[in-house]
Amino acid sequence: MADLTVNQVAKKMGIPATKLRYYIKQGLFPFIETADNGYHIFKDSDLGWVHFALMLRETGMALADVKHYENLTLEGVVSVPERIEILTKQQETLDAKQQKIQQQQDLINVKISRYRDVLAGKTVDKWTPEYYHFEIGEGNES
Repeated sequence: MADLTVNQVAKKMGIPATKLRYYIKQGLFPFIETADNGYHIFKDSDLGWVHFALMLRETGMALADVKHYENLTLEGVVSVPERIEILTKQQETLDAKQQKIQQQQDLINVKISRYRDVLAGKTVDKWTPEYYHFEIGEGNES
């Protein structure tokens, strides 16, 4: 089990080393050791923690909330109910985002289909100035 530097971990995780250093400075990884020369040292066993914390950030979780979640894990089993609550809330946030993205994809698919129909001569392009009139709040999708 070799020690890993910030640069090595950042490369493995596919993030800039500056981002990883910022997270360390913010106290996100309390288990990271510091060598005599001041360098932060990661163990292979730390990579799972780092990966999960980065994933939580990618989901939009605030840095303070990720830090709180990690601190809860250090408390052990007693904090499992709160951790479930935190992850459930984040899951609900992601579900809402996913639903919104699906609606956006559906609308884009409708538009692509209509434009293909325009090219095939099956319909007229109503998204040109002479056909299209839109007022805010109208929700016109044609």
